[in-house]
Amino acid sequence: MGNSILFQQATQNQAVYIHQIEELKTQLSRKAKELGSLQATVRTLQAQMDTGLAYAVQQQEHVQLLLEMERRKTQYLENLLGGPMATDAPTDAPPDPKEAEPSTHPAPLSLSSASSTPEPASSTPEPASSSPPTKASRPRSMSTSASTTSTR
Repeated sequence: MGNSILFQQATQNQAVYIHQIEELKTQLSRKAKELGSLQATVRTLQAQMDTGLAYAVQQQEHVQLLLEMERRKTQYLENLLGGPMATDAPTDAPPDPKEAEPSTHPAPLSLSSASSTPEPASSTPEPASSSPPTKASRPRSMSTSASTTSTR
C-alpha cells in the first residue's frame, strides 16, 4: 500500500514538472524572439550611427578644405595687395547686432570737458597715423580691379 501512494505522488509530481517545463519552454521561446528583435534593432541603430559618423567625418573634411581654401585666398589677396588683410569679418556676413547698437556706457570725460556733458563715443576708430591710407589699410569691400590692372 505504501508503494502505490508513493507511485501515485511521483506520477503527480512528474505531471507538474512536465507542465512547468512546458511553461518554461514557452517563456524561453518568447524571450528568444524578443532578444532577436532587440538584436535587429541594435544592428539597425549601429548602421545608422556608422552612417552618421561617416557623414560627420565627411563634413569635417569638407570644412577643413573650405578653411584651407579661405586661408589660401586670403594669402593670395595679401600678396596681391602688398600687406596683411583685415580679419574682422567676411564682407558678405551680416553686421554684428552688438556693433550696430549705440553704446550704453558714457564716453570717459577728459579733464578739459569735465564740466560739460560727455560726447558719445565715435563708432569708427580714428586712424593711428595722419598719413594717407595705403593699399593694405583700404577696406576689403573697395574694388581693387582698377588698381590691380595698372600694376600688371
